[in-house]
Amino acid sequence: MGIKCLELMAIFINIPCHQSPNVLCGIEIRGTCMMAQKSDVILPEEVLGRKHLRWDRLVMPVRLEASKIGPSSNFPLKPTKPKLSQSQAEELLKKHYNLTPSEIHHLPSWGDQNIYFRAVEGGQYVLKIMNSEDSKNPTVADVQTCAMTFLQENGLPTPKALKTTTGQVMFLEGVECGHGLQKFLVRLLTYLPGIPIASAPLSLELLYDVGQMAARMDNILGKMKHPQLSALQREEFMWSLSKVLLLEEYMSVLDGHPLQEDVRSVLQQYKTYVAPRYSSFRKCLVHGDLNHLNVLVQANGRNGYSISGIIDFGDMNLGYYVHELAINITHMMLAYPNHIEVGGAILAGWESIFPLSEAEKDCLFWLVLSRFCQTLVLCRHTLAFLPENEEYLMHATKNDSVIFCKLCKMGKQQVEKVWFQTAARFNRAVQRLATAKNTGSQDAEARQFVRVSNYPGCHFGSGPGCCIQTVTAVVTALKGKHDTLSSTHSLLILLLLGTKFCFLSLQEEDEGIAEHRGVTRF
Repeated sequence: MGIKCLELMAIFINIPCHQSPNVLCGIEIRGTCMMAQKSDVILPEEVLGRKHLRWDRLVMPVRLEASKIGPSSNFPLKPTKPKLSQSQAEELLKKHYNLTPSEIHHLPSWGDQNIYFRAVEGGQYVLKIMNSEDSKNPTVADVQTCAMTFLQENGLPTPKALKTTTGQVMFLEGVECGHGLQKFLVRLLTYLPGIPIASAPLSLELLYDVGQMAARMDNILGKMKHPQLSALQREEFMWSLSKVLLLEEYMSVLDGHPLQEDVRSVLQQYKTYVAPRYSSFRKCLVHGDLNHLNVLVQANGRNGYSISGIIDFGDMNLGYYVHELAINITHMMLAYPNHIEVGGAILAGWESIFPLSEAEKDCLFWLVLSRFCQTLVLCRHTLAFLPENEEYLMHATKNDSVIFCKLCKMGKQQVEKVWFQTAARFNRAVQRLATAKNTGSQDAEARQFVRVSNYPGCHFGSGPGCCIQTVTAVVTALKGKHDTLSSTHSLLILLLLGTKFCFLSLQEEDEGIAEHRGVTRF
C-alpha cells in the first residue's frame, strides 16, 4: 500500500491528512483508528463509513479494534464458531450417519459451520455444526428443526433434518477446534438446489414472489404447535426487531463514523414512533433472517427464476408479521440495483396473502431503517471478535451504508410513496394478467412490467463487479435483433457501455454517503 493511495483516499473523503497525532508512512491521518486485517496499517474509521466500498476495492476490508467492543452479554469474546476439518467432518458422518462423502467442501456462513457433501451412498447433504453459544440451548434448535419440517410438509422448500443411526435428529459432539475442547450441536440437513437470489438476475416479478412466499411462510408457521414454542421468545436476541433499542449499548463501534448520528436518530424514532404501536401489530413466529443469501432460486425454463429454497432458520423468533416483511425488504435492497423499488414489489406480493394494517404500514419505513441500523452496528461489532467472518459479512452487507443514506435522505413520505405506488401498479398488472389468462387474450404491457429486469447477474447489489455482465447482456440482446453486428462493433459497444455503467455505478456509491453528509467529491 503506497503513500499515494492513502493521499488519494484522504482527498477523496475530504479528511485532513496533516493535523493528527496518528502517523503512517510519514502521513498524518485523523479519526478513530481501525486495524486492517492483513497488515499493520492503521486506517481512519471515516474511511470505512464514508467510502467503505471504494476503500474495500482499492485496498482491503477492515475490522474493528478490540478496544471498540461494547458490552459482551450477547456477544461472547471467545471464539465460538466451529472449525471442523474435513477429516473431522468425515469421521462424524461415518460415526453417526454411516455415510461416506465422495465430494465435500465448506459453505459460507455467519456463526455456524456448514459443510456440503455428496454421499457415495447417494444424496446431497449439509452437515450443520452450530456455534458453541447456540449449542447451549438445544430447545431452540429443536423448535427450529420442527419448523423446517412443518413448512416442508406444507409445501415450502425447506431443508429436512435426517436422523442418526440411533434415531436422533441432532446430537452434541465434543470437538477440539484449536481453542480447547468445545461442544457443538450437530444436524444433518438435506441439500437444497439453487443459487442465492443475490446471484440471480432479479426482476420485480421474482421480488413479488419472494414477498408472497414470506407471507405464506409466516401464515403456515402460525399454525405450528410445539410444547416449547415459548423458547423462541428470545428476550436478549440482538437480531430481533423487537430488541432494536439494545443497539444503544453498542454505539461505540460507530464512534467517528459519519452515520452514527443518523443511527441514533432512527433509534429515537423507533422509541417514540414504533414502540408505542406494538399493541396494534399482529404477532407470529418469524424466520427472522429472510435475506438475499437465505432465499435460493433456480432457472425455471421460462426465461426467469423461481424460488427453490429457504434456508438458515437460526434467527427464528416470536415476533410480528411486519418484522418479517421489513427484514425481507431491507436485505433484498442489497441485491437489487434499483434499491427503492424493492419495497413496492415485495409489499405487493406480501399483501396478496396477508394485507397489512394501517399501523403496520405506517411503521414499515422505520422498521426497515431499524434493520439497517442492526446491520451497521452488529456486523461491525461481530468482526471485532470473529474476524474469520470478514469476507462473508462484507458481501452480505456491502451496500448497507449507501442504501441507508438514500433512505434517510429521501425521508419517510417519499419512500412510502414509491413503495405503495409500485405495489399498486404491480397489483394492477397482476390482475390484468389474470384477466388476460382467463379470457385467452394477451396483455404484453402488463407482462413486461412484472418481468422487467435490471442488471442481470448482479451479485450483492450494483457496482463495477456486475457491469460486465450487464453490458454483455445488452450486446447479446442487440445481436439477437441485428444478425450483422460484427465482433468489432460488439467490442466497441462493450467498451462504451462498460465505461458508462462503471462510471454511473461509482458515482452512485459516491453520492450515497458523500452527499448525505456534505462530503466534497473530486
